[in-house]
Amino acid sequence: MEVCGLMGLKDVLPAARTLVQSSGDESLRLAAITTLGDVGEASDAALLKTLTSDRDQQVRKAAANAVEKIDRRQRAKPGS
Repeated sequence: MEVCGLMGLKDVLPAARTLVQSSGDESLRLAAITTLGDVGEASDAALLKTLTSDRDQQVRKAAANAVEKIDRRQRAKPGS
């Protein structure tokens, strides 16, 4: 999943969104959060922001980093 994100493959977004919300496997959840940060859209930032208060410190940190990546991309878009 992370490789798809690094390659910019947006086809992975639906699976990443599902895993972020419902996976009980921490490593899959973290990979999905990272992927959303790499290729997610502005709308994904809202989902990720809810995770910045997660009980798991790694999830909180990964979510905050992912939101920052999305925000940076949005600011860099022409006309932003």
